[in-house]
Order: sequence, then C-alpha cells, then structure tokens
Amino acid sequence: MATFYLDFENGNDASAGTSWATAWKTITNGATAARIAPGDEIRMAKSPNSVSIGNATWTEGSETVTLATAQTTTIDNCEVAWTAGVGGDTTVTRTAATTAGRQGTYSMRFALDGTPQTNRLQAYFATGTLDLSAYDSITLWVYSSATTVAGRWQIALCSDTAGATVVDSFDIPALGVANLWYPVVISKTGGGSLGNSIKSIAVYTGGTAPTASSSLYLDNISACNSTGLNLLSLISKNSSATFSTDMEHWWSINSIDNTTIKLGLGNTSLPIAFTESKYCTQGTGTETVTTYFRRTIKTPIATTSTATVNQIQDAGSAGSLIKFSGGWNTSNTTVDGMTWLDGSNFYGRGIVNNNSYIELNGIGFVRYYNAVETTSGTPLGNVHKFCSVSNSNFGNLHTYETGDIEIYTNGNQGGISLSSNYNSVAYVVSLYDQYALITARNNTVFNKLFVSRPFTPSSSGIRLQNNSNNSLLKNVTVKNSSFRGLALTVFNVTIQNLTITGSADYAIDLLTSGSAYIYNFTSSNNTSGCIRALDANSTGNLYIFNSSIGESTKYNIGSTAPISPNIYFTKIDTNTDNRYVTQLANTLSQTTTRHTASGIAWQTNIISTRITSSNPFYTLIAKIACNANALVTVKAWVKLSHATDIGAKLFVRGGQIAGVSNDVTATKSADTNWEELTVTFTPTETGVVEVHLLSYWLANLADESTYVDDVTVMQA
Repeated sequence: MATFYLDFENGNDASAGTSWATAWKTITNGATAARIAPGDEIRMAKSPNSVSIGNATWTEGSETVTLATAQTTTIDNCEVAWTAGVGGDTTVTRTAATTAGRQGTYSMRFALDGTPQTNRLQAYFATGTLDLSAYDSITLWVYSSATTVAGRWQIALCSDTAGATVVDSFDIPALGVANLWYPVVISKTGGGSLGNSIKSIAVYTGGTAPTASSSLYLDNISACNSTGLNLLSLISKNSSATFSTDMEHWWSINSIDNTTIKLGLGNTSLPIAFTESKYCTQGTGTETVTTYFRRTIKTPIATTSTATVNQIQDAGSAGSLIKFSGGWNTSNTTVDGMTWLDGSNFYGRGIVNNNSYIELNGIGFVRYYNAVETTSGTPLGNVHKFCSVSNSNFGNLHTYETGDIEIYTNGNQGGISLSSNYNSVAYVVSLYDQYALITARNNTVFNKLFVSRPFTPSSSGIRLQNNSNNSLLKNVTVKNSSFRGLALTVFNVTIQNLTITGSADYAIDLLTSGSAYIYNFTSSNNTSGCIRALDANSTGNLYIFNSSIGESTKYNIGSTAPISPNIYFTKIDTNTDNRYVTQLANTLSQTTTRHTASGIAWQTNIISTRITSSNPFYTLIAKIACNANALVTVKAWVKLSHATDIGAKLFVRGGQIAGVSNDVTATKSADTNWEELTVTFTPTETGVVEVHLLSYWLANLADESTYVDDVTVMQA
C-alpha cells in the first residue's frame, strides 16, 4: 500500500506524485492505473478554509442573506439601459430577467451586427463616482449566444461618464458553451487595485472581433477581491473547515448587491425565477450570526453536461480500497479542511467512477451537472464518506454502485439516484428542487436524511420507488416541499423518526402496494393533510407508530380504492387515539362511548354499503396464546349505534389452530344497548388465536358505528 499526493491547482501529472512537491494535478492523468493499486491512498490538497465576513441575517424560507458589512461594491445591476457607443457595432437592450437574467428585473444585452470591429467601444453606463480602490477584481454573470475565447470582449472602468477614458480593463474569459450563464471573477489586466474615481463602466470588443451577429449579456456587476467574497464563493453559517454530519450547508451565490446576497441553486441556462434557492436549516426562524465564505478549486470547464472532468482509473479490491481523500494541508500533511471542486458552469461530471472498491472522502462538489456518477457497469463496495455537494444541476449522486455513503448535498433536481443495492447510506442531507431521494434501492440503510425544497416544481421531497424493498431510513426530515413530502411506491420500507412539515400538498402519498412502517412520526402544517391514498393502485399497508399529527385531515382515501389500502395508526399524540383506516370503513380508539368509565373503547365506522354481512370489516381485538386441550372463553362488550342499520359479531376464524376447524361467532342483538358476547373453543395444540369484531352495514345510509370494550379471556 502506497500514499500519493494530488494538488488540483499546483500539481503536475508528469511528476511522481510521491510528495506534495511532486504532486499530480488530476485524477484522470495523474492517478493512472499504472501508478496506483488496491490499498493505495491518494491525498488531495485542500481548498482554502472558511473565512469570517462578520455577521449576517439568515431567515428560514428566504432566498436572501443580509450582510452586516458589505464585502463588495455594486457597479451596476443592469436595471437601467446602457448607451450604445458612437461608431460601435451593437444594439443595446434590456432583457427581462424572467427570460434571460440572474439578478433583479433585467440584464443587459449587447447584440452585434454582421461586421463587428475590434477594440471598439460598444456601450457604456454612467455609474456615479465610485471609489473601488479597495478591490482588485470584478465579479459578474456573463452569457454569450456564441462560444467565445478570452479577450474578444472587454469590460472597462472609466474616469469619465461616457466610457472613453479607461482606468481599469478586464478581459472576459473564454465561454466554451453558448447560451449559458457563467459566474466569473476577472482580475484587473496588469494587476493592482481598481480606480478610486470611477464614473462609468463600458463594454469594448477585443483585439479579435467576437462572432458576427452574436449577443453578449451581462448582469450583477460588482467590484470584489479575487481572494474575497464573490459570485464563485460558497457562503454558510458553518465555521468548520471540515465535514460534519450536522453542519450548516454551504451555498453557492446567485447574486450580490452590496449587503444583499441571494442564494444560488443550479441550471444557469434558466433565468433567475427558476434558479434561486431558499435557505433551509434543521432549525427554524431568523438569526443574525457570524457568517463565512470559502473559495473553491476550479476544475477545467466542461463543454457538455455529460463531459467527464475527473475519472478514476483503477479498482481496489475487497478489504483494500483505493482511497481518494480530500482536505489535506500541504504544509503539515494533516486533514484540516475539505477539497471543494468547482465546475463553474453547472456542466460536466465532477468525478466518474466505474470501478469497484473505491473510497471518496472529504470532497466537496459545486456547480457540476452530476457531482459523482457511474456511467457504466455495476461497481461493488464503494464508499462515499464525508462528501458534500452544493448546487449541482442534476443527479448530484447518480450511481449504480454498492457501498456506503456519507454525503451532504443540495442541487436542482434528481437528488440521489441509487441504481443498485446499498449496504449502508449514512448522513444524507439534501436541499433540492425536485426529488431529494429518487430511490433508495433494495436493502438500503439511511442513517440521516434532511430534505428541504421550498421551490417551484410539483414533485415530492422524497420518492421511494418500487425497488426500495426492505430499506431502512432513519432520522428523516422533510420541510417545505412544494408538493408532497414523501411519495411511497415501495414494498416493505421502514422509517424511524420522520418529520414532515410545510408541504404544499399532503405529507405522505401512498401510491402502490406493499407495506411501509413508520416509527415516531411528526406531521404539521402540510396544506392538504397528513396522508393521501387516492390512487387506484394505492393498495398497500401503512403502519404508523407513535405519531403527532397536527393536520385536521389525517387521511384521505379515494373512492376508487378497494378495501385496501390499510392505514394503521398506533398512538396519535396520546395512547387513547389509535386507528385502523380503509376506504370503506375505519376503526379508532375513543373515550366518549365506553362500557366502563375508564380506558378506551374501539369504535368501527362503516362508511360504504359494500361492507355487508358476507363481506364484513374485521377489527382485531385480541391475540391469545392458547394451551392445548383447555377450554378458551372470550367475552367482549359490544354496542351498536343503530339497532337495525348496522350489525356486529364476535368472531374466531376456524382453521387457525388444531381443534378449531370451524368459525366460532356470537351475534350482537338488534338494539343499541351494551351486550356482553361470548365465544368458546378448545384447541388441541398450543398456539396463538386471533379474535375479531366483525362490523357490517345492514340498511339505509352507511353511516353507523359499532363499539367494543372490556374484552376478557379465560382458559380452563
């Protein structure tokens, strides 16, 4: 087993990789299959640690963070039309941000004619007098209708009001993908501080003319420092440089306007209205706290959504994983940070891994299309530990691997898509625009899942699909879903400690057959209610134990469903509220109508004329451990709400145990009095026997109830 070193900013793939001085530069061309082997560790240099920028106010559900002290100075937010330069080649228009923009109401569009000239003033805007001498760079959003190389467009800060006397100039970098917004930071040509008396900003064509008849768009232009807060920074309340499972998330930035920061999400091909994120936390409310930013490591910019930025070249083996670990301090060879990789334009796959027995540890991903992806094969035994994803565009983790995951993530859509069986998936914290967890896959364990998505598309916060059989989710929180909180289309899933709040529809949607078990469940402020089972395929069993349900509509079961789905509630708020619910009838514990003055009685409500004496509703009232060859006597007090519209029987099904081959029943008299019914039977073997109360409609509307109380069991 060997240790190698990789530095994305200062490395060289031609080097040996055996020390920081000889570190490789990339995973693809440095850590090649010829150089690494099972059991090796590739240590990756960290990105800069977090830096305090003083206090800021964060509000739950808001896309805006307000700084106490501005870290940048706004030059122009492109809300007011610029003036075309005399003799220039552009038509200057304001473009509505709802169709093409990143901040405010408008962006600026500079549309070239068919014969653009070089080094020509194209447009300018009088900014008022600005002292920008505290800064060395500008940060802005740039968009081009044609691919362009560096230097074909230039931004200038000028000392006059008409963009003619250039003080500071900035070459717009290469934009390898057309029709895509890029957040950029551009240092002043020649370096140094910016001017202290800037009165206008201008756009010039460079030494080589841009593409004829193309358009350039600019928005949200600010003066900044290249090592300070800017549009390529991440921002958080989190002071820790390393990963922790309960940490505040790191957010990308959508816009900066002096002290006002709007959080980013993803997909820069879309306008602002669809891409702003809203702050969400495992806490609530508003607080003003110390706030931090951190810089990232910029990887080569991908030109397609499916382009591979880094690809792992070799496989480990069982018990000897190849480990790619981030966060290493190159000065003392300790882990005291994370390695945040930045795709910049929301394109490309941050790391592609089609190999087995690989561990990724301490790596952050931001602004990729997919952060980590498996593109072929079904790798085994891979481990993703202490990784974070912020604002990738689609499928932050899209993989066919099997192994362990500890990942903290947000993004635009497609969340975490696991296309194979996982042994354990731990500490998944997701903030999404669509389906935080698409599927868990069979036999998967999640130890923590936090989802908050107060966004626009109508899709559930979590969608567990049919191939999530026998999966276990622990400590799950879903907040502010713009549709339903949890969509269940699964067989045999268990969830421990589930909280769903603030969904725009129901908390839970039961969509298909199978069984789901939820322990310790809290539901509140979900607009339509707690549980929906309206689909014709909603035929599963949902068991909920120990719940607090704040909605008045605790369940809504559709008329197209058969007797199932069956929903079982054990203890809603108190021990006296327990329910068994179907579309045609339901049973609940209550304290209003009882045989005696203590405890609870079970009330069964028949709500369909389909529940007849030949097709009754079964309420389980006892399970009895029986000895062989001894008489069993079961007594229960039973009451009807109407003498002739509803009926009831105390019932033991024959064939459950040897010696009891036929059904044993006792029928309630046709009155509304409490009556003690008795059944007896003698099993010839030791075993367990279930006793039910059968309830059924007899006449008129199906709107009557049966009650059962004070069940006693005796065996001779």
